[in-house]
Amino acid sequence: MVMPWPTRNFRAHPPPRRCHLRSAALAALLLRILITYKTPGEGTHVLRRAHSVRCVRARSQGAETGERLLRGPPGTKNTVDRKGGVRAVVTPPSGRRTSDGGLASSRVDPLRPQRIGERTRMDRALTLRSTTVGTKAIMAVTGAVLFGFVVVHMLGNLQLWLGAQAMHDYAVSLRKIHGVLWIARAVLLASVLGHAWSAFTLVRRNAAARPVPYKHARRDQATNYAARTMPITGVVVALYIAYHIMHLTLGVGVAAHDPQNPYNNVVNGFSNPLIAVVYIVANVLLSAHLFHGGYAWFNSLGLSNPRYAGMKRAFAMGLAGLITLGNVALPVSVLAGAVKPTTETFCSPELGPCAGPGVEPGR
Repeated sequence: MVMPWPTRNFRAHPPPRRCHLRSAALAALLLRILITYKTPGEGTHVLRRAHSVRCVRARSQGAETGERLLRGPPGTKNTVDRKGGVRAVVTPPSGRRTSDGGLASSRVDPLRPQRIGERTRMDRALTLRSTTVGTKAIMAVTGAVLFGFVVVHMLGNLQLWLGAQAMHDYAVSLRKIHGVLWIARAVLLASVLGHAWSAFTLVRRNAAARPVPYKHARRDQATNYAARTMPITGVVVALYIAYHIMHLTLGVGVAAHDPQNPYNNVVNGFSNPLIAVVYIVANVLLSAHLFHGGYAWFNSLGLSNPRYAGMKRAFAMGLAGLITLGNVALPVSVLAGAVKPTTETFCSPELGPCAGPGVEPGR
């Protein structure tokens, strides 16, 4: 036997009253949205906030006509546009005129009618530089650029173990890509400035938000000690970069500096135990900075799932450890006598003038 499809006699069993109330409330809400957020025509304005709609009676040329108006804030004057529609216009204190003859305010007023697509000061203020989230994003992006440079720089310096000729060829290859090299320098300089600015801004905002330090140090961070010493290690790394450029790149104060022989420049520089110790200590502090920076990089970009905290910690620690091991191995190998100066001479115009008897200077 086939059972008939269950039906309901709505006349004998009408739906509950609450269903009617819900339907009426939903219809009223949709009607309110359609009336309040109607599509503006040419020359009309729309209020930035949703006001309740009320029916008022407006007088036009002595006759009473019913109009549906938007209730504006105090000081609002309801006017009629060219098409007969009603709009609300706020009279600002400044009284400055716009291109269409209307009044505009120089201050940010969320109640003032705005043209669609118009950028206010509030919109312009919400930029990367003005928000903490945006500042952290700048720090994360610039930190990633600098992190990549440190890795590439370490791989290039490790060619010291391949001999003087390999080191010389590496320096010449960098000079041959002249345009790309200057673009890379500009990007690195912008990254250093952006990273330093974002770090200074975040430290200043934290100090302003809480002038009194916490009574107990935080223990919930995976990189606690490295995180607390980030401002110190950042300043030390900045000073180390400046010293490194003057010492090995420009040869400031180094009498035996030879642009044609970068191999001997590195070996002679690390032959001084004091200079070698300075490089070793600076690279250890750089490792702590890279460790916390690599871990916090994921959080700054929104990748902060607690399930992957162990993986992020291992990645940051492993990469920072490899970079430190590669950079520290160079001065240690020179101090241990594994790498010694060479008597070979080189001459490449890309590296500068070639000094020596019978050798024409490079262009």
